[in-house]
Amino acid sequence: MRKFAKILSVALILLTLLGICSGCVKGESWTTLTLGVPWTEDSEEYQTIQLAVEDSNMFTEVDFVKIELEYVPEDEESQRAFFKRMDTGNAAFSFCRRTDAVVPFLESGRIATISEIQQVYPSCFEDRKQFVLDTSTDQDGMNHMLALKGDYQGVFFNEELFLKYGLKIPKTWQQFENVINTFKANGVTPIAGGFADGGLQYWIDELILMEGGVAEHSYIPKYGVVNSWSRAVSDLKSLYEGGAFNSDCMTATQDDAEKLFADGGAAMILSNSRNVATDDADVENMGVFALPVTTTGKKNIGDMICNYDIGVYISTQFLKKKTEVIDTMILFVLDYLDRAIDVYAGETEPMEWSYVAYESNWSLPGNPYALGLETIIQDDEEHSPEDIEEVDPTIEEEINADDALRDRVFQMMEHTTNAGRSLTTEFQTFDYFIDKVKAYLQNGGNADDMILDATQKEIAAQNSESEGETDGGSEQPQDTAPEGENKQ
Repeated sequence: MRKFAKILSVALILLTLLGICSGCVKGESWTTLTLGVPWTEDSEEYQTIQLAVEDSNMFTEVDFVKIELEYVPEDEESQRAFFKRMDTGNAAFSFCRRTDAVVPFLESGRIATISEIQQVYPSCFEDRKQFVLDTSTDQDGMNHMLALKGDYQGVFFNEELFLKYGLKIPKTWQQFENVINTFKANGVTPIAGGFADGGLQYWIDELILMEGGVAEHSYIPKYGVVNSWSRAVSDLKSLYEGGAFNSDCMTATQDDAEKLFADGGAAMILSNSRNVATDDADVENMGVFALPVTTTGKKNIGDMICNYDIGVYISTQFLKKKTEVIDTMILFVLDYLDRAIDVYAGETEPMEWSYVAYESNWSLPGNPYALGLETIIQDDEEHSPEDIEEVDPTIEEEINADDALRDRVFQMMEHTTNAGRSLTTEFQTFDYFIDKVKAYLQNGGNADDMILDATQKEIAAQNSESEGETDGGSEQPQDTAPEGENKQ
């Protein structure tokens, strides 16, 4: 019996060696594709993607390629070290948030551009809308990230308070004002504001989009759009003087405002989903809608401010390797990290290894079909993304609150075609402008002069950067708005 066991052991060893060497006989060598992820090995996210890696390694048709995970801390030094390994070809791709650490490697041409990937793998982009590409560019203005996740700005609201006073989600500016007045009449703070630091920027950002649309929201290089910017500031002043915000909004921070909203002290808050919609948020009592367009506004249905900054960067070195190696890497991203559910193929729920971030109600997926059990984006042009159903307590009791909120998020993005990025990413002197607006709200003055002054500051900053200066540009150029442009 022992002799038989020894013979069996030797046979198994020989079979294993033959299997390993089979690739060598064909001239193949093992290739390891290292995927950097920002989660520790004991985290749920890491374990979930690890299941995907094991599944991919088991069922891939290429037997000499394997994927392995590596935890990469999110601090800039660790990120830079990992990208350096990608730069030399010792790591394949990184699942991360966009940071300054990636910039030198983009500039060195060692991170593949989306167009380079798209030429060979067009399927990566079949379900991506143009606005996803528009809002996932890197600092050099090009697309390198295969965007998987983004955040957005919206009006988050307390469903319980809306139900208590019989309010519907507003679809017009007048309805929005009626909601504010109803809460004021009942002694409820309508909107939580934290204008001591970053809170004011969300309102300026959104109101400029409401008044001027995407074209005039993009302040640079156009500066003959004083009318829409002036109306936006006027809208904000009307809300402020009308008591729409908490009385201490000018001294409260954005964190204070978020806590006020979370504790039920205010009915609404305009903010970024990443700030308000945390894992600890009370999903059961929270909804979200797009800020309605103002009465004089140019915003189109579907225009919203968002930013796709979480995804996969791929090493250019690995795009030079054998086709089978590249296929394994790209298909892993498509089939596991960005997998759409095909209800027509009989699928009803995500596989256990699906990336758990897509379970979040707070993110916008790069592939709009990657979340949910049915097609998210319809072709019904008559349907507005703001046409959200009235909050009905009987219905809310019957459905999962997570699903209800998720549906509202996707109704917001249903017809998005050209989402604007936050002005903080485009406007070098935005802090200066915000400070001027804050002073104007409190003390009055001439709004048009304030905006023209801010315009000149921005032009100076732009010119200074283009000339390679570092002193910020002390001289302010004359206003050079195009002839015929209506300036106030």
